[in-house]
Order: sequence, then structure tokens, then C-alpha cells
Amino acid sequence: MSEVQPLRIANPVASNVRAELARHGIKISHLERLIGQSVAYWGRRDRGATPYDSNDLIEIASLIQVDPGVFFTGAVMAPPPGLEPGTYGLTVRRSAN
Repeated sequence: MSEVQPLRIANPVASNVRAELARHGIKISHLERLIGQSVAYWGRRDRGATPYDSNDLIEIASLIQVDPGVFFTGAVMAPPPGLEPGTYGLTVRRSAN
């Protein structure tokens, strides 16, 4: 049986965070000074290696005075393999008749 993978939406969210920060003239490296955490912490999230958590998104949204929902624009939650719409995780087996 295959291992269930978590839903991955980190990359679109990271792209949206990057875009919103750029619109406000803020670089990822500035977040260390403005919000806290290390440059490495923010860099991992910017690259999508580590997903942003809700606290990160709320802090950034508060800093640039936008609704945190803007970070989810265009983000699509893809189901894990085998749970595509209509499959319900079932595999159809054909008899060898």
C-alpha cells in the first residue's frame, strides 16, 4: 500500500507571499528585522521547502496591511495520489477472464 502524502500548497502560497512583499518593497531578508526569526527561517519558506504556517502568514499580512487570504489566491489543494476526484481511493481490478 502506498504512503499517503500530505496536501501540498506551499509553493503557490510562497509565490504569493513573495509577490505581495515585492509590491510593498519588502525583501524576504528584511523579515528577520521586521518580524523576527532568522533569514534561513524565512528563506526556507520563500523557497517552498517549509510551508508557511498560519502565524507566519498573519504576521506578514499584518505587516503589509493585507488580508491573509491574498496569499491563497490561485492555490489549489491537490489530493494525494490515488484519491483523485471520483476514485474514493479505490482501485478497479479486472478479472483475467
